[in-house]
Amino acid sequence: MPYVTSELRKMPEESRAGAVVQAVAKALDCDYWELNKDAGFWPPFENLEYGFNPTSFEKPPFCPENVRTDTNFDDELRPDDLQHNQYARHYFVADLRDPHQCGYGKHDRTYVLGLTARNGEYASLERDMTWLLRHKVWGWDKVSTGGWVKMQDLAQALHERHSTLGEFDPHDVFTQIARDNGKARFQILSSCLNGLHPFDYGTKCRVEAIRCGHGHSYEATSVLRMHRLYTPMDILLQDSNALSSYQEGRLGKYAYHLCPQQACNSILSTGLSGFAHKRMCNMLTLHEINDPNNVGGMVHEKNGYVFEMQFSWDGLLYTSPSPRD
Repeated sequence: MPYVTSELRKMPEESRAGAVVQAVAKALDCDYWELNKDAGFWPPFENLEYGFNPTSFEKPPFCPENVRTDTNFDDELRPDDLQHNQYARHYFVADLRDPHQCGYGKHDRTYVLGLTARNGEYASLERDMTWLLRHKVWGWDKVSTGGWVKMQDLAQALHERHSTLGEFDPHDVFTQIARDNGKARFQILSSCLNGLHPFDYGTKCRVEAIRCGHGHSYEATSVLRMHRLYTPMDILLQDSNALSSYQEGRLGKYAYHLCPQQACNSILSTGLSGFAHKRMCNMLTLHEINDPNNVGGMVHEKNGYVFEMQFSWDGLLYTSPSPRD
């Protein structure tokens, strides 16, 4: 593997991205797996034979920008779409803390990127991965309605810009980059044979696809089933019982948004917009700006991000036009 000088070794269990997701789940007092899920592969299942929810794979309504036309598009990764007489697969969003669910068997050995994943070449590759998966999903026919892109398709799209990395194995490199990302930008879709369980270390898991879990362009609503990407905040918090206990200090009475002065002025005059900078979401944290408990994307190091906006959870959850906004 380019720039990696270590010998082949077992994939370590430590994952910066997995630790961030775990810390967020702990702060929200919710289940790690529910926070990390794709609703298309989450129970209760509409189709019990294959273990998925077919309605989550339908095209979003009113989407003239959607370039996908084939209802059985191969990259949709439907478990009931058996290609070349293969056995049915069970799909799940991998726990990045577990190398086994990310396709690494207990006897597998690989070139571990480690700190090399943060050097110039791989950092540039990560930025381009983020750009494609966040901002090109609405015009790229290789994207599923859940925002997933097969590893090989992503590698082909990035090869010309990163030819110095050679013909690397995208399943290995992209998975390692995803597991090392300090802001947990990426999620990995894995699979195993239908009827087996990914928690069983005797089950062979394999990596299928990758997506960004947040920060998509607003055009994404025209081509993606957004509930497969995001869990409504009120549903997540109500299920976790954190909302009812925020006065006890587990959740915190307020949420905070860190931004530059221009954005601060805009929020004060027109409110918090879901389409700021052409993105689908604003990032809120449970902790104030200097709180050491901030993790991942909540730790801002950009110049000018010194203004902190404070929002009441009650106002966000109960005074919005839709209870799921």
